[in-house]
Amino acid sequence: MNNSSAATVRSPAAHLGQWDLVIRECEDGYSSSIYEYDNDIGVRDQIQRLLDAPEFQQYAELGEFRREVDNIDARFRAILRPVVEVKADSPYWWRRGVLASAGREYADDVEALYGVHIDVPQS
Repeated sequence: MNNSSAATVRSPAAHLGQWDLVIRECEDGYSSSIYEYDNDIGVRDQIQRLLDAPEFQQYAELGEFRREVDNIDARFRAILRPVVEVKADSPYWWRRGVLASAGREYADDVEALYGVHIDVPQS
């Protein structure tokens, strides 16, 4: 088995760092497509699986980890378009929201797929 085909296992802290990075990119005006966005926010799915995992509940650090996730989530909620939800069948709130403001590619994708206008800041 070569290393390139082995699955990468990331720590909870690495997942948290990646989620923070994704939110920073969104706060700065996400510039990629909605397809890249969907892939990027997938790290939050992984975090939720960790939070829900019975074997994770035994760790004393869970409370602090959950607080850090909540803080990043609050930043993300603040940049979502209020009252607009897409993907109603998703169990995850972060998958149902759309950014209020983003780059042209994301904005065009959201408008084409969902009929929702997204503000594009002038550069």
